[in-house]
Amino acid sequence: MFTYILNTGIKTPIYEQLYDHIKEDILNNVIPKGEKLPSKRRLAAHLKISVLTVETAYEQLISEGYIYSKPKRGYYVNDIQNSLSLAPSDIDTIPVRENQTRSDYIYEFKTNTVDTENFPFSVWAKLMREVLRDKDKELLNKSETKGLYSLRTEIAKYLKAYRGISCQPEQIIVGAGSEYLINLIIQLLGENKKYAVENPGYHKIAKILQAYNTDTEYLPLDEQGVSMEHLIYSDVNVLHVSPSHQFPTGIITPIKRRYEILKWASEKNGYIIEDDYDSEFRYSGKPIPALQSLDTAGRVIYMNTFAKNLAPSLRISYMVLPWELVYTFDRDFRFYSNTVSCFEQYTLTKFMEGGYFERHINRMRNIYKTRINTIKDCISSLNKNITIHGENTGLHIVLEFPEGTDIKLLTDKAKEKGIFLTDINSYYVKGRHHKPAIVLGYTGINNENIIKAFDLLKEVW
Repeated sequence: MFTYILNTGIKTPIYEQLYDHIKEDILNNVIPKGEKLPSKRRLAAHLKISVLTVETAYEQLISEGYIYSKPKRGYYVNDIQNSLSLAPSDIDTIPVRENQTRSDYIYEFKTNTVDTENFPFSVWAKLMREVLRDKDKELLNKSETKGLYSLRTEIAKYLKAYRGISCQPEQIIVGAGSEYLINLIIQLLGENKKYAVENPGYHKIAKILQAYNTDTEYLPLDEQGVSMEHLIYSDVNVLHVSPSHQFPTGIITPIKRRYEILKWASEKNGYIIEDDYDSEFRYSGKPIPALQSLDTAGRVIYMNTFAKNLAPSLRISYMVLPWELVYTFDRDFRFYSNTVSCFEQYTLTKFMEGGYFERHINRMRNIYKTRINTIKDCISSLNKNITIHGENTGLHIVLEFPEGTDIKLLTDKAKEKGIFLTDINSYYVKGRHHKPAIVLGYTGINNENIIKAFDLLKEVW
């Protein structure tokens, strides 16, 4: 007969304590497989508890598969030992990685961060309260497959005003991150297509394509962007590019090359995925028109994200499909559920409707421009022959060093001082950059820390 200590002075119910004791004995083979358990009445009398308490514990053990019942014969232990891959003691020995997000760097010039210190928390919180007040019932409903129509309408207005893109809300699909949208594009176009990505370029795109086992070509760049010679003589059907500010080189594709790419897509009957990830941030002159705004043949799929201009945690991205693909999506992919919560979509809609998004972009543009000027001043004080590329657009710059410079040595010395820097070679899948260079992101580091970091670099460079 079981001898268990059941404590009525704690919050854990008696039935749950009994359940835990029996389960532990089964897992540790104290109660072997096939053994018959005491009847409910007998065990209740022995432990001086109610029959209902024993019955509840037994029912829980049955539902989880530890025991089974035979009508009019009683309860028996299941054979679960052979199916256990880890005993409880083994589980306790698995090392737990703590502080996984902790950085060993004091100053980080990363390209995948956003200035969260200047996020308009008070405005966002106010709009969230309004959504909870005004949209309480709508928040509980399932979102439209493509995203809320009101949000897509605001995005269409924004694209018309600031990117020169004329589109309808029906062409826009909202999703949780660019990765999700790329997955949709692959399914829309078909996995049998051959894709091309820029080299160097954004690694995550290439990894997603690899995950689908797609045939992928890595095209080199020239001073105007993706090499037309390599593109024309390849047999690719789909090209992923970032013509307004190539990552990581910062190249802005000129109008002639843009028309050449569009001509290729039209003649090839292929598609261009235009990644316009940081086009809002141009610090001199007007924004560069999107490639999609020049497309008259319906060959460009336009992509953008709010992760780079608001906060990465929002995970709200969107794409604009050509009408031909809109019809395909509506016919074949309406079964998908939208991946962004209605709460966030309603809040972002209000944020755009009220003009807060435009004001936030203008404010961040001024902040980032100040940081670029600070970096330029710091670089000039290094007394080194460093050329800066891409300082007029986007969220990172490239520091090009004289031929023969050991970039690894420079980044290693910076690391010793707690400074994170990235060699441009790390963004290549094949080959290497023709000149030594460092990619410098400045969105996650303020002016004061920029100056401190470069003071340390003076010591070690």
